[in-house]
Amino acid sequence: FVALTLLYWCIQAPRYVGVGVAWAMGLLMDVGDGTLFGQHALAYTVLAYAAEYFRRRVLRFPLWQQAVQVAALLVFCAGLVLFVRVFGGAPMPRLTYFVPALVGALLWPVLSVLLQLPQRPVRSAATSPVTIRRSTATVHLSGTTLMPTPPFMIVTVSVGCPTGEP
Repeated sequence: FVALTLLYWCIQAPRYVGVGVAWAMGLLMDVGDGTLFGQHALAYTVLAYAAEYFRRRVLRFPLWQQAVQVAALLVFCAGLVLFVRVFGGAPMPRLTYFVPALVGALLWPVLSVLLQLPQRPVRSAATSPVTIRRSTATVHLSGTTLMPTPPFMIVTVSVGCPTGEP
């Protein structure tokens, strides 16, 4: 999950989260996991560099296609950690070692939507467009049903001037 969140912020805000932050997060992961010092730092640094390198390419696609590219980056990151572990003398794990990377790729669309929610502007009722649908005989304002309108009723909407003058 740390690699997935780091990958998201490296793609969405590369000016604020980059290789240095990835290296620091990797060192914190190594201390937290009690593993060989520097293996997550190396993997997260390479992941951040790859995220910055492929940033424009990833953002060009819809979320489900981004998830495929994110899967490749996360599997590469897990493979790098595995390489350092095995080189350091740890036994070779099973193939289920790569399952968290694939689950992270499946979570990519959900994580992207959730982390982008605070960044989107909130539309108030005064600035949102009013939609009147005669086929359903209902007035909709920002997707919320206000009141039913019979076919003989005329709906009038008054909106104030944008400059504030009456």
